[in-house]
Amino acid sequence: MRDSLHNLFERGKGQEIPAIRHSSWAAFNAVTEFVDHYRSTRGRNDHERGSNRLESAWFGSGNRLKQQAFRLALDMAAN
Repeated sequence: MRDSLHNLFERGKGQEIPAIRHSSWAAFNAVTEFVDHYRSTRGRNDHERGSNRLESAWFGSGNRLKQQAFRLALDMAAN
């Protein structure tokens, strides 16, 4: 997971924008992209896995990860 997040931090969507690159916002974007699109989920088929990923991203552990990443990004930006 750490390698995936680092890769998204370096090469994820929007990370090529100079003002974003290597910023706390880029770190938050990497977590968000990972949770919303790449994090593994359980399910019997693609539809069920996609539905479970969406539920997690909005209401479950994925949402909690994104909230924690956002708080950390705010803390990093404030310092």
